[in-house]
Amino acid sequence: MATAFSENEIQIIHKQLKACAKECLTKYGVKKTTVDQLVAGASISKGAFYKFYESKEMLFFEAIHEIETEIYDHAITILKTRMDLSPSERLEEALFYACQVLESSNLLHFMEHELDYLIRKLPPGFIKQHLDEEASLINQIIKDSGIQFNLDPNLILSVVHSIIYLAPRRSIVDEAYYEPALRFIIKGACEQLCKNAL
Repeated sequence: MATAFSENEIQIIHKQLKACAKECLTKYGVKKTTVDQLVAGASISKGAFYKFYESKEMLFFEAIHEIETEIYDHAITILKTRMDLSPSERLEEALFYACQVLESSNLLHFMEHELDYLIRKLPPGFIKQHLDEEASLINQIIKDSGIQFNLDPNLILSVVHSIIYLAPRRSIVDEAYYEPALRFIIKGACEQLCKNAL
């Protein structure tokens, strides 16, 4: 890290770069965003940028991971606090919320059009590590939810991933039916999962 920056400055610059990356993700996407745009948002030089991140793709990955973490935090809040709902309904609300945030943050568009590009640009071991961490996190959320499933955790994880990664395919569905259809799919999956809850 650049010795010209204090620890406080480093934290502020990281925060500014991630905020700029999230904004650019929504407006332009990963491919069309330049390092020049990112450094302008953090008021640093292009040379300084590479002391923080080895590539713009690494920054975007970190910003996307931060959005995912916020989604998971809110999902676990729904699962833990909405005790007025049945286990199936709590799971449904958590998954539907996740899909809504993915859409509002432009992550659904990113997943449909640029995810493969980003994966190609990142080190292979890096992606595997992230997927392993994500699997552990989702399994922990399921465990913390208080819903005890009598199913293979990998099957539950696969169902969650299927819903999240199918959600971006909005373009193949009539716009008027996208949200009701997504809700229908999530509801059906949650009811089936919870049929096997202990």
